[in-house]
Amino acid sequence: MKSFPAPVIFLMSLLALWGCTPMKSKQELQNLEPSVIQYYEQLKWYRATLAKDYVVPAQRPKFLDDVDEASQKMKISYINVIRITPFEKNKKAAVRLRVVWHVVDEGIVHETVVEDTWKRFKNTWLKVSSKIIKGKKLPYIFKP
Repeated sequence: MKSFPAPVIFLMSLLALWGCTPMKSKQELQNLEPSVIQYYEQLKWYRATLAKDYVVPAQRPKFLDDVDEASQKMKISYINVIRITPFEKNKKAAVRLRVVWHVVDEGIVHETVVEDTWKRFKNTWLKVSSKIIKGKKLPYIFKP
């Protein structure tokens, strides 16, 4: 039986370990959850100037206007992230959340399940779209 020199065995072991470790995948996803949590926490309190950093630049002016109008006409009781599901080789993610809210003059509490699509641009995750999964459509924010 042929034996390999120690350096060759070491390199083969190192390559085997490297191939089994999902390093790139972890690096691609490491900013996703903190970005998602930060965005929704800022949105809940209508801090649009902080939340806008997680919205695609082309949508930011409209987002700022929508959040400003929403802050005067509706209140968000809470936003609960249900799940975060990466897809397309960790370049996109579906974020499902439950939003409990009411219109100020109405007083009726609504619960809406929303699914937002987030996309990775280099090392930054940004929200690109929303769709209502269940419940009443939220006015002003969480629009498709």
